[in-house]
Amino acid sequence: MLVDAQLQPLRATPPWPGLPSFAGALLENMITGCTAALNRPALRLVQRAGVPPRVRFHDWWLYLVVSAFGRVVIDDRPTLLYRQHGRNLIGHGAGWLGRQRQIVRFLLRNDWVGILLAQVAELMRCYGAELAPQHRRLVEAHFRQTEGRWSPAWPLVFSLRRWHHSVLGEVALRLLLALHRLRLWPLPGRRLQ
Repeated sequence: MLVDAQLQPLRATPPWPGLPSFAGALLENMITGCTAALNRPALRLVQRAGVPPRVRFHDWWLYLVVSAFGRVVIDDRPTLLYRQHGRNLIGHGAGWLGRQRQIVRFLLRNDWVGILLAQVAELMRCYGAELAPQHRRLVEAHFRQTEGRWSPAWPLVFSLRRWHHSVLGEVALRLLLALHRLRLWPLPGRRLQ
């Protein structure tokens, strides 16, 4: 539940438009870490590798690992107050346009595709030998490892499958993947976080 600085309800966050899946977890996170709960088998699975140092977002990592080996269940009932105020670094209080500005700023300061590829690399390093054949085929069809470096494969960039929950997000994803594949992003000589 989004609330103001005085904890007065503003609105519930909208339900996620799609269902959780391993394919979706490869390219987009739908889990907010502070709202996630793990059962014992999921906890033991994640504890085996922990959160590798190259993984930037622990909540996305949890979603990816659990979706690879188990089932992610979404409960849309609000059970947490998410306080919105003028100094939120990340939040929903800025409205749609403000949220888009936050996303663009993040993308300009960070190599998002590099973050995604590091996560895929860590998944394959930590759990690759145990992945179900269909999950391994999905990774191998859409990501390439050459000389120890991971990159998006062209079938990922041009696939007919919709990977992102929003059209704008899908367009941005395909553009970033293509630029990364062509080694045009991050900009040559520019070091991103």
